[in-house]
Amino acid sequence: MNNYYKITEVLRDEILKDGIVNNVSQGDIFNVDINKPTIFPLGHIIINTASQSESGNTNIFNVSVLFMDVCDISKAEPYDLFFNNDNEADIFNSQFENANRLLMSLRRGNLYDMGYRLNGNASLEAFSDRFENKIVGWTITFAIETANNMTIC
Repeated sequence: MNNYYKITEVLRDEILKDGIVNNVSQGDIFNVDINKPTIFPLGHIIINTASQSESGNTNIFNVSVLFMDVCDISKAEPYDLFFNNDNEADIFNSQFENANRLLMSLRRGNLYDMGYRLNGNASLEAFSDRFENKIVGWTITFAIETANNMTIC
């Protein structure tokens, strides 16, 4: 009877496991104080929808996870038109790897072994300047299938 709690907790723990992400939040992203630079890199979990398989043996959660960091912009003149004068490309690269690590854990790693399985394909969408300060990262959206532990009684 604690599927929602369990799925958010195992995702949080998996995201924090490697020590690359400083904090994980959940719920409405606009309730997170993203003006605190100490919280970055940040993972943010949103449970979009939930459904049951036809047999009722499994629950399927549609989840979005945002992996993001604050972009540092140099005051110096840009010397490279490709990379500009910020670390945006570095953030896109590192946050993509964070997203990839989570997806691989659901496909064939620790979360898969725990009974949390990727259901279908995941989509990844890059973002920049979505928030007040220059925050850059990826939103991954995917479905997780897990056992339904609710009894019939």
